[in-house]
Amino acid sequence: MTAGLIRPDLDLAGADDRSLAEEKFRLVVEACPIGMVMIDGSGKMVMVNAEIERQFGYLREELIGQTPEILVPERLRSQHTHHREAFNRRPESRRVETRPDLFGLRKDGSEFAIEVGLTPMRTGEGLLVLSVIVDVSVRKAAEKQLALMEGRYRGQRMSSSRF
Repeated sequence: MTAGLIRPDLDLAGADDRSLAEEKFRLVVEACPIGMVMIDGSGKMVMVNAEIERQFGYLREELIGQTPEILVPERLRSQHTHHREAFNRRPESRRVETRPDLFGLRKDGSEFAIEVGLTPMRTGEGLLVLSVIVDVSVRKAAEKQLALMEGRYRGQRMSSSRF
């Protein structure tokens, strides 16, 4: 098995049950419209899907074997490393979180708002953590625009009620 590689064109005829199940899993992960990263116990990325490539602008070969901090803005990296290490000491599922301080860092250096969920999995090879990453930058921009419009509307109502 090649780490991080999904081959949707693979012919599964004649595959044994285990390899068939593994390939089905990989196909599902690859087709998922949400970014997915699998991180091993040493903190290295061992799997990413196509959505992660699209979101961050990296090829999967550039990410496999790296720590996920490559995807985190510099100002947040030490904090992220601390959170990741603490999570590994007490792993428990965390639903996708909305926090104003979660940002991803693209290969081109641009940042975007993200939501992240974590799911630990114990395997015979140790702890694996599945991280799901959702790009929420469009939603955040729309929320900001809506708040701005609501503020203008309130200001107009206040002005017109004085007359």
